[in-house]
Amino acid sequence: MKCLLTYTSLTLTLLCAGACEKQRATTNATGPNSFSTAEEAANKAKTDLLSILRSGKNMNLGVDEAALAKSQPARLVKHYQITFEQLLTADSAATFGNLAQNEMATVVPFVSDNSVVTIAEVAKDDKGWRVTSLVDQSVSNDLNALRTITGETSQDEITIYDLPHSAVKVYGIKKDNSEMFYSDYPGFNVREGVSAERLLSVVKGDAAEFQRNYGAALKEQKVVR
Repeated sequence: MKCLLTYTSLTLTLLCAGACEKQRATTNATGPNSFSTAEEAANKAKTDLLSILRSGKNMNLGVDEAALAKSQPARLVKHYQITFEQLLTADSAATFGNLAQNEMATVVPFVSDNSVVTIAEVAKDDKGWRVTSLVDQSVSNDLNALRTITGETSQDEITIYDLPHSAVKVYGIKKDNSEMFYSDYPGFNVREGVSAERLLSVVKGDAAEFQRNYGAALKEQKVVR
């Protein structure tokens, strides 16, 4: 199950009905909804999510209340959007890291007993850090799969890359100044690392075909992935 909750100054309970139907939404935050650090913003989101889970309402969010209650924020994960232009003009030496110029948010994994219980996404603006979304269990599952590869206590740097033509995410794991990539993109497996060259060659070809087939409709905002 994939569920994503958007966060606003209203109670999250009011948002749950449509949360699982949306891929992503961001909202403005002012005053008390802004925090000095990403961890402070995420811990506020954790508190609000626990309130929802304890409310007694019948909401299947896929999050274990007890595990969330004792969880702690783990190392932050940067989240970037790769654009069609960046992808289609990438040369043979390109990697996802040097294509990523559009930072979307920072993912905060909540970990309990060496397992990612759920995540919050936070972003920074001129007022400070604010929560933009909660509970994306597909990302939580992917991060747990990666933790089995890198080691549960690994400090390897993980980065998430969004593709312009697919909802499937790419994960980069940086270690010793090199980066390997993991994804459930067709033909690949999130548990098996591949080089940027190998993955990009496939992704770039698919993006070019998608652009040929749907480029005009995209310009008219008629295609929603």
